[in-house]
Amino acid sequence: MINSNTLTGTIRRGFLDAAYIWKQEFHTIFKDLGVMIFLFILPLGYPVMYGLIYNTQVVRDIPVVVIDDSRSTLSREYCRMLNAAPQINIISYSANMDEAKSLMASGKAYGIVYIGRDFEKDIYRGNSSHINLYTQMNSMLIYRGLLMASTDVVGVFNDEVKKRGLAGATVTQESISIQPVKSSYISVYNPTGGFASFIMPAVEVLVIQQSLLLAIGMIAGTHRERNKSHLLIPHNHRYFGTFRIIFGKSLCYFTIAVLSSFWTMIAVPHIFSLPQLGDTTDIFLFVLPFILASIFMGMTLSVIIRGREYPMLLYVFLSMPFIFMSGVSWPWSAVPKGWQVIASMVPSTFATQGFIQINTTGASLNQVSFYYLWEWGLCLFYFFTTFVVYRIMLRKEMRSIIKQPQQL
Repeated sequence: MINSNTLTGTIRRGFLDAAYIWKQEFHTIFKDLGVMIFLFILPLGYPVMYGLIYNTQVVRDIPVVVIDDSRSTLSREYCRMLNAAPQINIISYSANMDEAKSLMASGKAYGIVYIGRDFEKDIYRGNSSHINLYTQMNSMLIYRGLLMASTDVVGVFNDEVKKRGLAGATVTQESISIQPVKSSYISVYNPTGGFASFIMPAVEVLVIQQSLLLAIGMIAGTHRERNKSHLLIPHNHRYFGTFRIIFGKSLCYFTIAVLSSFWTMIAVPHIFSLPQLGDTTDIFLFVLPFILASIFMGMTLSVIIRGREYPMLLYVFLSMPFIFMSGVSWPWSAVPKGWQVIASMVPSTFATQGFIQINTTGASLNQVSFYYLWEWGLCLFYFFTTFVVYRIMLRKEMRSIIKQPQQL
């Protein structure tokens, strides 16, 4: 028997009750298929699915239709150069715009290149000539590939035209005249310029947060359904302590989240050969407060958001805003101040920025100290809010027990 009247006995009883709650939470998880999907299948399968989809990094051989009204030597030369670009595959030469539009409407082509009737004449006269590019906007990857390829080809084509106007010039003179100052673009941390290297770090962070929020919310809904008073805390004397409840539950979620984080943030990038310059220890130390902040945020919201289905509706809807507010798809400096305040209260926002700097650019933990300390601040803040809401729920449970003593 443990003497609960002494400080040592109270602490020991608290740890034993927390261990009991930890075990019961595991039982709840492994008996609930929906929760297991969010805690195991989602973090294990979702990054792999993204990696398989975007493993090629860049889009190749995009079907394009050309309308060549010039039908000249220079226009045919430009088309050959355009077709040689790795991103473009000219599938047809159409006689007019209506024919080209029909190919796009049928899904056989994703872009139209229009060369005007006076293309060659304008060049020989020394006037500017225009080449029009029409693309579908339902895929930013296709649009980006077509735009970059056409821009690069136009640049090379212009250089060739300039060379022909320098009759008798040496190779060195041609190079100086065409490009007096040479410039080159080098993507240091994304050498392929691929989409997977760009988007995967943000997905890896967001998947961990979303899986925890969804699972914790569904578990809370399950506890309410099983409790006769529809409260989050069951009629059990082992749950009569706020700290032991928070410690037992959070330890259960933390154990699973650490394992899934190792798979998502370490193993998956290695499998798909994504940039990994960060130290594993720094990544683990940085992810630690992020996981805890996500857990306590989920526990706080699970008291406010009632029902087993509501968390899935809410958190899935918020997935895209969380990505946009992380500063990956849109520069953080361009995000309005009001949204910056809201985004800074979401653990994944600064965790994404810090994780990218550590994992992708090789920054040390000290170099991302602002993000690291902010995550610990969110961890403490959401721990406090969790303590407050669970304290309120515990008092409601105690009042319910007092009113119904026969149920004890």
